[in-house]
Amino acid sequence: MLKSGNLNALENLLKDLEENKLELSSTLKFKDIRKSLNKNIEKLSAKLDSMKNVVRSYEKNIQSVQPAFKWAQNKDFIIIEIKYSHRLDSPGCLELEDSKIDISYDKILYFSGFCTIGDVPIKFELSLKLFGEINRLQSSWQENSVGKFLLNLKKKTGNSWPSLLRDEEVPPANMQVWLEMQEQFDKKDKEDESEEDESEYEDEDDDYYDRLVEEKNKNKKKKRRPKYKFNVLNSKDYLKVQN
Repeated sequence: MLKSGNLNALENLLKDLEENKLELSSTLKFKDIRKSLNKNIEKLSAKLDSMKNVVRSYEKNIQSVQPAFKWAQNKDFIIIEIKYSHRLDSPGCLELEDSKIDISYDKILYFSGFCTIGDVPIKFELSLKLFGEINRLQSSWQENSVGKFLLNLKKKTGNSWPSLLRDEEVPPANMQVWLEMQEQFDKKDKEDESEEDESEYEDEDDDYYDRLVEEKNKNKKKKRRPKYKFNVLNSKDYLKVQN
């Protein structure tokens, strides 16, 4: 049914099986149906994507827009939230199709996706030359909420960046610092630093105490019992003393 494209017939068949209106033969199992279904769905999905790309290649009048975004950082991660709009305070698309993310080895972040506002197709594109390197394998991204996309980028080296972009790059007008998130990061970093300082202080106290105990034990070893000299009198001297 999938091969012939008769999806309605397949849907009715699965519904009848679910309601026990039909019985499966001993040679046909749900596992086999699921395997065949998944395989053909993947093929069908690939064909649909290919057709969609062909259609888009002929859409010469698609408007390209750079989406607005805000960012924050701690010593390990860069967080970027992209809004499907040209401004953070303006309405935009609720969702994107064909969202793509790429982080190249020359520190370029690329994001793109399509949406339609009314009858107008729009392509959102964002290309950023990042200040530092990103560990792509430990980074993640996902739809954050309606109309937004969240990127959680792992820094290759754990330190604070002076800026999101390279020095020669002019920041986009619709780029902002994510103040609420940055305040949370700064607060957490201060708490972590305070805990580290307390831990180091406790370690120093322990070392100092150990040195005191060791010094005290050394002094104890040095203090020995005094030697007393006894004069042993012989019998003659004893008699002299008696007389």
